Amino acid sequence: ICGKLEDLLEFANAVKSM
Repeated sequence: ICGKLEDLLEFANAVKSM
């Protein structure tokens, strides 16, 4: 299982929330 994409998505969401 590659959770890198999910991690990237979460990071992008956090940046968008900023």
